Amino acid sequence: YVHWANVGAMLRGDGVLGVSECESAARLGARRGTYANQDLMPGDVYGDRDLAFLRPANGLEPWQGQELVGRRVELHYPTGASIGQPPR
Repeated sequence: YVHWANVGAMLRGDGVLGVSECESAARLGARRGTYANQDLMPGDVYGDRDLAFLRPANGLEPWQGQELVGRRVELHYPTGASIGQPPR
């Protein structure tokens, strides 16, 4: 009986939530970044349809990308370019 009680306690874990070491690489690949959904030229105004949130995470995180809507574009971003990193 004691053995199975110990097994049950082990299966319940320690109650601490977080990313384990073996999950770190998968977590990085699963995160999304903000990308240009179409050509964006300096002076344009970011709209909802101008941004795409794709994997892998490069540049701005999606919540940061949403804050761009309504603001003016400062650099040229070709379609598919990561927003928040200097365009190539």
